[in-house]
Amino acid sequence: MGQDQKQLHNIWVLEKIRGGDFDYGSGKQPRLEIYVEDLRFLGNSGCNDYSGTIQEIEGDKIVFGPVAMTKKFCQDMAELESTFMKALEEVRFWSVDGNGMLSLLDEGKEPIMLFGRTD
Repeated sequence: MGQDQKQLHNIWVLEKIRGGDFDYGSGKQPRLEIYVEDLRFLGNSGCNDYSGTIQEIEGDKIVFGPVAMTKKFCQDMAELESTFMKALEEVRFWSVDGNGMLSLLDEGKEPIMLFGRTD
């Protein structure tokens, strides 16, 4: 029995990536907005805005499609932005825990990113 996909429809802020905390320097805390019914997502990587379509969603499986992104240069955010966008490409599953935290997982169901709700 899977989780309700409506839980995904929210604005999420990055708490951890690849199990560790992160330093977002002078940038913003990375954000991910998921719109399940429209099969789209958007957000900010800490420096640049991005958007795309959800390629696949069924049960606890989710695959984000190709991403369109602005091209601002933010030197102190470059490493986090690169790590964040690469991790987003690797996401294959999701889970929301009892505390309302969103985990995005890889093919082996290992956590890649952990998000909290903004509202």
